[in-house]
Amino acid sequence: MEETSDGSPNSKDSGGPAEPSYILPGMSGLSRSQKKIIEAKVRAIKSEVPIYIAIMRKTNAAVSKLVSSMLLQMLKLLLYIFVLQIVVFYHVLVNMFLV
Repeated sequence: MEETSDGSPNSKDSGGPAEPSYILPGMSGLSRSQKKIIEAKVRAIKSEVPIYIAIMRKTNAAVSKLVSSMLLQMLKLLLYIFVLQIVVFYHVLVNMFLV
C-alpha cells in the first residue's frame, strides 16, 4: 500500500478530497523537515500528476555499488574473451597461410 501526501481541500472543483501531489513508497515515514522540503520541491515542479518520491538509503547506495562492480567485472571478462578470440583467429589465419 502506498502513502500519499495531504492535499488542500480547495484544490478540486467537486469539493471532495484533493488529489495527492506526491506518492511515497509504502511504509516510509518522513520527518517534518523532509516533508517540508519535498512539498516545496513538488510545488516548484507544478506537475499535473502525482510525483513518485524515492527514498534513498545507505543500503540503496551499497547495492548500487555492488551492481556496478559486478557489471565492471563482467565487462572485463567479455573484453578478455573478445581478445582471446582475436588471438585464436589470428593464429588460425597465420597457420592457414603457412601451410
